[in-house]
Amino acid sequence: MFILIQCTYHLVKFSFALAFPRKKKLQYLLGNLLINNDILSIYPANGEPATSPSSHFAHIVISNYGVINDFNSSAEKVFSLLRHEMIGRNISALIDWEEVKDFRCGKVSTKEIENKITGEIISCTIRPVLHNNKITGANIILGTAKNTSLIHTPKSKKLSSDFDELIYASPIMADCLAAARKIAQSKYTVLIRGETGTGKELIARSIHDSSERRNNAFEAINCAAIPESLVESELFGYEYGAFSGALKGGKMGLFESANHGTVFLDEFGELSLSLQSKLLRVLQDGMIKRVGGLKTQHVNVRVIVATNQNLEHLIEQKLFREDLYYRVNILPIVIPPLRDRKEDILPLVSYFFQKYSQELDKKLTLLPSALATLTAYSWPGNVRELKNILLRTMLLAEKQEIAGTDIPLPENKHLEEHIHNGSIKAMIEKQERDIIRKYLVSLGSARKVASQVGLSHTTVLNKIKQYHLEHLLSRNKK
Repeated sequence: MFILIQCTYHLVKFSFALAFPRKKKLQYLLGNLLINNDILSIYPANGEPATSPSSHFAHIVISNYGVINDFNSSAEKVFSLLRHEMIGRNISALIDWEEVKDFRCGKVSTKEIENKITGEIISCTIRPVLHNNKITGANIILGTAKNTSLIHTPKSKKLSSDFDELIYASPIMADCLAAARKIAQSKYTVLIRGETGTGKELIARSIHDSSERRNNAFEAINCAAIPESLVESELFGYEYGAFSGALKGGKMGLFESANHGTVFLDEFGELSLSLQSKLLRVLQDGMIKRVGGLKTQHVNVRVIVATNQNLEHLIEQKLFREDLYYRVNILPIVIPPLRDRKEDILPLVSYFFQKYSQELDKKLTLLPSALATLTAYSWPGNVRELKNILLRTMLLAEKQEIAGTDIPLPENKHLEEHIHNGSIKAMIEKQERDIIRKYLVSLGSARKVASQVGLSHTTVLNKIKQYHLEHLLSRNKK
């Protein structure tokens, strides 16, 4: 007797047969692929699925953090959204997370929950998913085929530009966005810090779209992309005759046009000291004056600033005002670089790969070596670099299957040697070590780590010893 196993490691699907497999042997073989509960289905000899939910039901698989790992065709009809649009996104984009999260306590529940996309009330059955007797996520069953078929046919639909649109799977990013959601409900200035390409403007827009100012303007400016002589007039506007070429009647600046909304100043560490003092006045009392003007006026705006610079170092060099620093540093958000949240790489790759496949009208496949290469790279340019590299790879692809050697990374020569000499297994072990290390740093206990990653306590202890991480265990918290 043979059993056919079909599973997926994000973009790569595998099919293979096992003769009379034992459960423990099967878990051993698939263990490294089940980090995100990625089994699609198990087929006995008759070819009928044995473990996957019926396709007659709208079915969604989520992680413990609500990240969507699977989204079937019936779910597409319920939400009028396509599968590739939802993989890697958070379930809170579709239904209320507070109504769902009880599965993490082991509860099976059936509730009437609002569909955020259509506004209709739908019946949801939420069942915990277990791996090695640990809860790793949930299966959500939504109504029946008879009900869902009457609601919508799938079509491409853009979600609202709030936090639900962000793609992540890592705990560190989940914590970052949880803080940002709370900050969005306040009225105070926000300082977003992060390396180039981490998505600072996307976070700023999400804060605006989740705030009470969402129905008003969001105005953004990159302070480093505009000549210093023009930044002031862009921010504060100008009166006719203020300078050569000034429009008759003058022009509103961003603070005026965003009244009752939000102004986002990217790379604001590049502002001159004179502009810093004028910005400080806006933050203190909301007063602005156009260039060449005599009158001051009051504006009601929320200011969000972002930088990739070390502001404390700039203060020491007398290049940044200390009083402005304290004024903008009321609600700081630090976006971690992609190299510190490796768990987010494959969900991001999955999303952009599907997106570019449609745009380019190409049917391509990423081989395991390509995924290993993408995961191992340090991504100094973060998500922006990942998008660019992936698009370039797909544009230049001459074969349907993309291997690791086809990805034009600056460090690819080194990676090719590493893959050849150390194998994909070595890369997976490195990622596993990084994940366990991060959890140990935050939790300090092997038992808590085991609960989070879905492994047994003994397995985690063995891996801690294998990776020489014993020093991270808190005393008396083995």
